[in-house]
Amino acid sequence: LQILNKFGPGVFWKMVRGKYYRPKTEDRIFMFLDLNASTTIAEQIGNELYHDLLKEFFADITNSILDHGGEIYQYLGDGIIIDWSTEGDTRDLRCIFCFFDMRKEIQERRDKYERKFGLVPTFKAGLHAGKVVVGEIGIIKRDITYSGDVLNTAARIQGMCHQLKSEVLVSDDLLKGVSLPVQFVADAAGSFLLKGKEREMELYRISLR
Repeated sequence: LQILNKFGPGVFWKMVRGKYYRPKTEDRIFMFLDLNASTTIAEQIGNELYHDLLKEFFADITNSILDHGGEIYQYLGDGIIIDWSTEGDTRDLRCIFCFFDMRKEIQERRDKYERKFGLVPTFKAGLHAGKVVVGEIGIIKRDITYSGDVLNTAARIQGMCHQLKSEVLVSDDLLKGVSLPVQFVADAAGSFLLKGKEREMELYRISLR
């Protein structure tokens, strides 16, 4: 159980079967998510209480990730990287449902957060899809890693959330070919030349009606 918890659901068995012993190219969706104002929060409540806040926050959003078929790729300080396989149909919208379900989970626990930490955490996310190389890496500590421009771009998109005053931003590459359910609205935020990119990318704000 400890090994399964360490690698996450599904990942351990991929390593046991040697699925990525030889690198493979796959189409995947990535979500980069992090807390808003994390530095300010840490200063206000102190390092130990801030660690407890992160621990509870990540625990409270985990069921939403699993319910929508996501895999936790990495925890990054006050953030998390989540990924999904690309299916080419409406299942590719699981990532958007996941974001709003995570927000709902935190709001339903707002009393707990206010009581324990004096605040309710909020967060922002960037979503992008494309091809990545998946493979095992490491000698004394092995892991399955993803490499490719998709991850960098997803991180850049997430970084635009503050500038564009948006909770969640999605690339046109992700929305291409799928129709949003009626409860979601996609507003064009504009075309942007993200750092390290050679062409502008159209970004969309996603919100609930």
